[in-house]
Amino acid sequence: MAMFVEVASYFSWIATAFAIITNSVLFYLFSKATTPSFGNYTTLLTANSINLIVFSFLHSFVQPIISIEQKVVYVFAAKNYLQLPVMAMRLLLSAYGVTYCMSLVLCSLTFVFRFNKVCNQERKLFDTRSQMCLWFSLVALIGLFWGFCIFYLAVATPYVDAIIEKPLRDFYDVNLEEVTYVAAVYTIMDPTTGSPSVNWQLVAMSGSFLLIIGGTMVTTGYCVYQIARKTDEFKETTIYDPIQKQLFYAQLVQMAIPFAFVFIPIAIVLICPIFEFNGNVAFSLSSIFVSIFPIVDPIAMMLLISSYRQELFSCCCNHKY
Repeated sequence: MAMFVEVASYFSWIATAFAIITNSVLFYLFSKATTPSFGNYTTLLTANSINLIVFSFLHSFVQPIISIEQKVVYVFAAKNYLQLPVMAMRLLLSAYGVTYCMSLVLCSLTFVFRFNKVCNQERKLFDTRSQMCLWFSLVALIGLFWGFCIFYLAVATPYVDAIIEKPLRDFYDVNLEEVTYVAAVYTIMDPTTGSPSVNWQLVAMSGSFLLIIGGTMVTTGYCVYQIARKTDEFKETTIYDPIQKQLFYAQLVQMAIPFAFVFIPIAIVLICPIFEFNGNVAFSLSSIFVSIFPIVDPIAMMLLISSYRQELFSCCCNHKY
């Protein structure tokens, strides 16, 4: 596992470099090939791309590794390149959680935007600057709530130290004193009676995280269903805009990638301790999946939207397809 951490570290920095490249290309396409029918959709995508770049950099710099041991979910920073103090590393882990959460909510918000554009055109919810600021404020508040919980509730304790010290040494070849971690403990064993007691604070924290993940998935699923149904109704009418269909397909791909490789695995991680499931290797592999996510997310938009694809190919090949 120590070798895995090193490989994951190098892979993450390479992935960050590619994430910057792919998202920068998408910024260029926004400026050159966006049509008026996109509306403020490009504003949402720009915010998402900026968040993904920050997310990717934090992931590489902190190198978070997820593991479960004796009903304890813990995430530790495998790297500390600048030898920062514990408080600074905890802040970085919390900031990482903020960007992770915001990527989930922004993904769902793009579907809410498309739903409003296609299914509820009489109500303009994304047209003005104040409306966009309100939506972005909501995304930021949800992200900050996630980060606040990590920083103030998922704290290191002597109880958790005793549980994870041996796995850290045996599986990852690191000493407890050398790492910074955050942890969610669902039950705590009473040292005098030996009976478990529920840690309701952290159960509530994990429950709120699952609620955010589940809420965004339900919202996205509802929007997908309504958009698909409405788009089929519009297809034979004069108001049908083919670009809306392309945007919808691009969104579906953008949704499938993070949900399959990032968000659903984290939901499983939060649930597994309830069933007393321990794991190191399987959950650590999520670090690789998370690294790939910021690279491939903008590629779907580049290749599935005809105006972006034509502009991209014309730059590369000097002629359009």
